[in-house]
Amino acid sequence: MTPPSPTRAAFVDSDVASSLGSDIEQSVRLVRELTKLGVRLKNVASRHTGLSPADISALSILVKDVVGPADLARQLDVSTAAATGIVDRLAARGLVERHAIPDDRRRTALHITESGRAEHAHYLQRMADGLRELDRQFSDAERDVIERYLTGAVAAIADAVDEYGQDPSEDA
Repeated sequence: MTPPSPTRAAFVDSDVASSLGSDIEQSVRLVRELTKLGVRLKNVASRHTGLSPADISALSILVKDVVGPADLARQLDVSTAAATGIVDRLAARGLVERHAIPDDRRRTALHITESGRAEHAHYLQRMADGLRELDRQFSDAERDVIERYLTGAVAAIADAVDEYGQDPSEDA
């Protein structure tokens, strides 16, 4: 399956991409389209599953790692009260469980359940299948270059998020 070729009209911010220089214009456009589609996928999955986009983001975090509520709040960039609400909703649906941390009973760790893993995998399955098929079209050397580029793109976006996410008073 060959992905559709995005046209210049598909990108609302093409003027921003072109102002960065023709050498990266297409890359910037495609990365922006990819991130927009990621948000759209989360919104569509939200409507389909009845989970909020924040709930889906929380599952994405918890499928990879066991974290506490405060760490989940930081990773979601929400207040601890909002994270508590997210965890309450997920726990009520049997997707997440709270477990006391053995050496500090005042704290809890959030564990995704098998049901939570299945829910998370279900909404990502079609995308994963498409990416797996796409991946088969590349040699190992090509996949290494693609991985290096995407890793660098993730780092560049994360740097921008970190810069803009800082409290301006911290710079003073």
